[in-house]
Amino acid sequence: MNESINHVEYVVEQKPEGKNLLLRILLITGYVLFAVAYFLFFTTVLKIVMLISLLPLFIWMLVFFTWRFAAVEHEYQIVSGTITFSDIYGNRSRRKKFEYKIKDMLTIAPMDHTHESDYTRATLTHDFRGSTKSPDSYYFTYKNDAGKTCAVYFEATSRTLKSFRYYNSTATVMSTTLRY
Repeated sequence: MNESINHVEYVVEQKPEGKNLLLRILLITGYVLFAVAYFLFFTTVLKIVMLISLLPLFIWMLVFFTWRFAAVEHEYQIVSGTITFSDIYGNRSRRKKFEYKIKDMLTIAPMDHTHESDYTRATLTHDFRGSTKSPDSYYFTYKNDAGKTCAVYFEATSRTLKSFRYYNSTATVMSTTLRY
């Protein structure tokens, strides 16, 4: 078998838009409010001004342990006909989110106006794209255990499409406008 068809890996960084943008705004607001509350508590209530010198350390700890949830990368791997989606938080921890066999997919197509009715009908969607405006946006549909049609959005590459075509040629719609 060809190496490029049997194993494909792709990682895309989540852009600050939608829920991710809201999370970033809330985290930054929380950092500022923590700093103000800490400063006011130790200067007005306890009147121990020297403890303000620990504020940068506490803010660093707060950012270190929470900002990784706003710095998300979406990764997918295709190995032996199975696609696995994972989220990587702050380059430190990985969580497997979704796994499915390519041969069981109903439709694999670009997210354009000609296929819009297919992916908008899905009852459940998973979005693993870095940006909703990505020109390489693709989707696949599948039936879940309850028999409902679901859709997964992702950013495709030419190697990914070759792998999809190899494992499920009848459901794959090829595109020539991909960047990679």
